[in-house]
Amino acid sequence: MNKKEKLTFEPADGSGAAEFYILAQTVSDGRTYLLVTDEDPESDEDGDAYILRDDTPEDAAEALYTMVDEDEEFERVGGIFQTLLDEEDIDLYPTEDEDL
Repeated sequence: MNKKEKLTFEPADGSGAAEFYILAQTVSDGRTYLLVTDEDPESDEDGDAYILRDDTPEDAAEALYTMVDEDEEFERVGGIFQTLLDEEDIDLYPTEDEDL
């Protein structure tokens, strides 16, 4: 797997920065989405995956990403990412053998 780019996510509520590794990027319905994880993809640890939607206004100096939490949007975009990542053997959805 190639070295993945790291993104620092700073919530607007000031609750503290979090670092994520970008696994993939796609565009759906004219919106840009990032698939990120909280664990280094090159480590043996399993991490949590999140989908971020780019909500940056055109005149903004900094990017604004929102975590996707609506089921319909998550399933639609998650399906696109799963297709993109199949060849890298990364699963977005746990199997029956894995705990949620």
